[in-house]
Amino acid sequence: NLNYTLNTFTASCFFYNTTTNSYDTTGITVGGLTTPELSQCFSTHLTSFASDFFVPPNKIDWSKISLDELAKNPTVFAFVLSIFGAYFLLVIWARRADRKDLEKVRIVIVGLAPLPDNDPRDNYLYEIVVYTGHARGSGTTSDVRMVLRKLQQLRIWHNNSGTNPGWYLARIMVHDLQTDQKSWFINDRWLAVEEDDGMVERTLSVAGKKELTSFNLLFSTEARKNLTDGHLWFSVVARPAKSTFTRVQRLSCCLSIMLSTMLANCMFYQVDDESSTGTSVHVGPFSFSMKQLSIGITSSLVVLPANIIIVTIFRKVKPPNDPKKSLSKDQDPHNQSGKYLDQPSQLKEPEYVDEDEEEEEHSDEESTKDRKEKKKKEKEKKPKKKFSLDRRFIYVAYALVFLSSTVSAIFTIFYGLTFGKEKSEGWLSAMMISFWQDVLVSQPLKVFAMAMFFALVIKDPNKAEDGNEGNPELTQDEELVHDKAKNTEEEKTLRKLGFVDKPPNPEKLEAARQLRLKQKEMKSIIYEIVQYLFFLGIVLVIAYGNRDPMAYKVTTSMEDYFVHTKYTGMDPFDSVSKASLSGNRPVVLYVYTDGFTADRETAYMVGSPRLRQLRVKKDQCQMLNFMRNLFDECNVAYDWDKEDKDDYLTGWRPYGTNDTTDEKNKTPWNFRSAWELKGTPYWGMFASYWAGGYVADFGSKRDDALKIADTLSSQGWIDKYTRAIFAEFTIYNAYTNFFSVVTLLTEILPTGGYHHWPRVQTLRLYRYIGPEMVFVMACEIMYLAFLLLFLYKQFGFVVFGISMDSYASFQGTMASLMGLTLGDFDFDELKQANRLFGPMFFFSYVLVVLFILMNVFLSIIVETFN
Repeated sequence: NLNYTLNTFTASCFFYNTTTNSYDTTGITVGGLTTPELSQCFSTHLTSFASDFFVPPNKIDWSKISLDELAKNPTVFAFVLSIFGAYFLLVIWARRADRKDLEKVRIVIVGLAPLPDNDPRDNYLYEIVVYTGHARGSGTTSDVRMVLRKLQQLRIWHNNSGTNPGWYLARIMVHDLQTDQKSWFINDRWLAVEEDDGMVERTLSVAGKKELTSFNLLFSTEARKNLTDGHLWFSVVARPAKSTFTRVQRLSCCLSIMLSTMLANCMFYQVDDESSTGTSVHVGPFSFSMKQLSIGITSSLVVLPANIIIVTIFRKVKPPNDPKKSLSKDQDPHNQSGKYLDQPSQLKEPEYVDEDEEEEEHSDEESTKDRKEKKKKEKEKKPKKKFSLDRRFIYVAYALVFLSSTVSAIFTIFYGLTFGKEKSEGWLSAMMISFWQDVLVSQPLKVFAMAMFFALVIKDPNKAEDGNEGNPELTQDEELVHDKAKNTEEEKTLRKLGFVDKPPNPEKLEAARQLRLKQKEMKSIIYEIVQYLFFLGIVLVIAYGNRDPMAYKVTTSMEDYFVHTKYTGMDPFDSVSKASLSGNRPVVLYVYTDGFTADRETAYMVGSPRLRQLRVKKDQCQMLNFMRNLFDECNVAYDWDKEDKDDYLTGWRPYGTNDTTDEKNKTPWNFRSAWELKGTPYWGMFASYWAGGYVADFGSKRDDALKIADTLSSQGWIDKYTRAIFAEFTIYNAYTNFFSVVTLLTEILPTGGYHHWPRVQTLRLYRYIGPEMVFVMACEIMYLAFLLLFLYKQFGFVVFGISMDSYASFQGTMASLMGLTLGDFDFDELKQANRLFGPMFFFSYVLVVLFILMNVFLSIIVETFN
């Protein structure tokens, strides 16, 4: 039988033809010494020439494309079907979520939402955009009030009403539609009686350049935007509500990308195994070769072009309801959904109103020429419209998704049938590890790196704003989506007086604060109880999931064979070695397979059994003078500092000057350290014994083992200086998946007596076999995550709880750590709280959460491909 490996590659030689300005093969041939690393070219003319290199993908064996082969190897086929099944189930959820998002942005799409106290006669327009924080519970059920002055300050509050009145206000943008100027008011604080300083009212000043370009603001804004919109997989769950790129479309793109990536992986799976590293470029732990570069480029050509086109079409296509068309339809006078302000020709000059000053009058008289010039300037100020595709292009995108997914799925199944069952399972494992590493590690790291680059280098707050997809430009003749504004004389009077609802009474706020604090504390207590009950459940699953009732029966069975053996005679060597060998290598009327015990071929001997002896040195004690006539010498009990560690010849004869030792092939008369044996100390009845000693291996066959035992016994391997004999071996029971580590210890006293101290330890080394153990493994991963989280929470609570509000409570610490994971942190505050532990805490947490997890994933991938 001859095993061989066949690799195929193509090579060609070119020269640059200056006449045609192209590469040509005329007069150049490929030599016979061409290898995958080097090309040999023969030329009949002296010109500049080059070599072309192409790595062919795996070939599909069409003879294996059959139903019979599919029945033998359905792994890849079942996986592809499960992907399509999961896609159709998720499409239902995504469609419902898209409808909810459409309801959220309905006002933005249909028309302009005026403030309830607007006077229809007012004609100086502001667009006010309010940004609420993204943390849980940041929204409010209260009625919000604000007073806008000369774009220098903004006073805002709410009436603390509703079931969830607390509000985390991030920032407010005020857009002057006349001058096209935007003013930002940064808050990033709670307006809640139970949070922060307990205030529900803030007076905000216009943010300056320093505030708008601060690292915390730009990094958190950009990271959140990239994560919820740029990260294709994560954005399926957390896409911006006003984005025209819907969840269904994003999910369809994910399907196409995943299947095309699977096809690219199949095409070049294990193609590069036999490549030489002679032409590789090494950069630290990474290495690159021309073959790997060729594979990477070809894989990119398989995956990127079609999917980039699909994503671009979905992003650029017009929304289903064009805001302009919607507004034009509502211009019907019979339509009662809204009311228009006066026409632009009737608008007055801007009015700036101050509470402490009288209203300034401006003349309505304006020449026609000035009006035309003003309109001309306004047109020039209008930004250029973004490029968008016709709505019908969406069918093209879905057709591309269908073709890309179907073709990729079919050829992936063909490759799976070609690979065979074992190779298909290996490819599937490697592909899934690579996929999750990309989704959970690589892409989030890319998002945070881009956000950090933006915050440190670009520093443009205008580019950091949320996307304005689908938001029409507001003009002075916008339609109002609310019912027709009332214009009673009473309301006119109130508007003239500048009547505005006042903030809640301080006494009522204090009562509400006490109630909310009690509710919050009770909620946190219940949450913590549920959290620890869940953690307790995980601990119980781990503790009892690794305990099998069969372990006791296996232990009892091993004790019956080895521990409860009838010892005969006074020779400790016979009682230990031959008794254990009778169970390991039984003599019966029919022959067992080599390696099995007397347990009817249900238990297998792992490795080789061995005897290990521990001795003491000579002359370690002094005798009284009157006892010297009765005894030749005095021997001591075993102790670590009195243990004999010298090497001897056969019969415990010391080495002579001409004798040499073989370090590689040690005999039972040579000492071996605990480091060599990879052992640990053992606690007996009379002493604690070190893990080294003089070792005799018995081999894998019964006859050889008995010969070794007889030889050692006749040569006096056990003598008066022996203090302990260990018979050590391991048994594996395949039916129960248990390993039994058997240790038969015989302790020999200085007086000559000996005591048997056996132990059988049954454990399961191949733990994650079967669906129930996979569940236990998942619980172990969650347990580790809980443990790390609790550790950092307690550390942050203890160190920073005194000086930092965000770490003053256990729940706040957990929220701060989650924010730190997402890039929302204040390093200076941590450093001020504790100059030593602050930076140490920050860098260690980031190291554990990001870099160590990334290295673990990369190690798994490297090990899988190796």
